[in-house]
Amino acid sequence: GADRPGDIGPLARLVRPDIAIITMVGRGHLAGFGGVEAVAREKWSLVEALPEDGTGIVNLDSEPLAQRASSWKGRIIAVGTTGGDIQGRVASVFPGLLIETDRLRLETRILGAHNAGNVLSAVACALHLGLSEEVIEERIRTFTPPPHRLNLVPAPFGYILDDTYNANPDSTAAALRTLVGLPGKRRAFVFGEMLELGGDSARYHREILNLALSLGISPIYPMGDGPVQAAKETAAPDPAGEVRILPRAALPARIRNDLDGKGNLILIKGSHALSLDRLVEELSS
Repeated sequence: GADRPGDIGPLARLVRPDIAIITMVGRGHLAGFGGVEAVAREKWSLVEALPEDGTGIVNLDSEPLAQRASSWKGRIIAVGTTGGDIQGRVASVFPGLLIETDRLRLETRILGAHNAGNVLSAVACALHLGLSEEVIEERIRTFTPPPHRLNLVPAPFGYILDDTYNANPDSTAAALRTLVGLPGKRRAFVFGEMLELGGDSARYHREILNLALSLGISPIYPMGDGPVQAAKETAAPDPAGEVRILPRAALPARIRNDLDGKGNLILIKGSHALSLDRLVEELSS
């Protein structure tokens, strides 16, 4: 991880890894980097820090990584759903992500098709380190995602899709698509602010709100300056409509009222500084 240029080099010199895994390049920490190209350049410095006999594992589904991997002279193990040395196919997404390769059936408890690259990267590393295919299939079935990263949490009205650890435009879009792929009577969204996005922050918040509306997610509860401003510009915040601007203290009661009954889903997503994990606790009790 890094949030500004020059973060990865000192860590790589300290750890001196023989294997480097880069899972993706996205629109995160843009306030520090200025653009996606700078993010890609910084992350690739991990591969550049490898010794001559080191191995880079990269996800070809991320276009900036695919471009760099194609011209890299060192050893690369490429993975992805679009190609690579280890190519996987998403066979199903519920109740957990199921990925099939030409040799492996990877049954997981993980939600979100976008996590296929993460699973395949871990598999590539395990194979490189000499683990058998049988052990890999066995262990991947037991893996439980860490808290606040696309976890389904039971609630009186159905389930909360808790993705409150952090947020950027790419991870939020992926979480929204995961939400609509899950079975449920009604799907709602607490849209927490995505911080550290730099000068294009307003555009990114409008982009996410428009995506949620286009996916038929309702109601949507914006929280923070960026989401609230996007709501004011994009959709009329009518109490009977899809976008509802409310004070933080009023959210739990309103959500319970809106999602009355059983079988409902709500995605709660935002940057870590918003402490939306507390809202998850309030709604799940």
